[in-house]
Amino acid sequence: MARMTRRSWIRTNVALAGAVSAASSLPERAHATQQGRIIMSHVLSLNEPERLKLCLQMGVRHVVSTPSLNGIGPDQYEAAMRKHRDAWAEAGFTVAVYETMTPVAADNIRRGSPGRDQELRNWIAVIEAMGKVGIPVLCYNLGQGGKRTS
Repeated sequence: MARMTRRSWIRTNVALAGAVSAASSLPERAHATQQGRIIMSHVLSLNEPERLKLCLQMGVRHVVSTPSLNGIGPDQYEAAMRKHRDAWAEAGFTVAVYETMTPVAADNIRRGSPGRDQELRNWIAVIEAMGKVGIPVLCYNLGQGGKRTS
């Protein structure tokens, strides 16, 4: 295995930065469904202006994020997602993926307990609102956040 030196680390990262900047010459809206297209994205927060600036400089134009849907009803999901999407657009990014453990409550779904049907309706409302707003991917986890049963 080659020894990692400061010089080799810099050379590698400069080469990666060059490859990333070349990606900025791609069309602004690449479609993941087309073969051969890679969409570079990053998990970011709007509260990290230095990281946002760095990502834009590297040609990253897509973000993996999630809106806060806590405490609002299904009739408000679309408006919350539009606000979230527009805030990212103002910062120069397109929201490519919503990634979260669960965008809305799912404890009763997991357990099959009373309230499950309402939670499923809420999930359906989330997915429908995503479609209306133009967010194509939901990455979710119906597990217990790393908890396991014995």
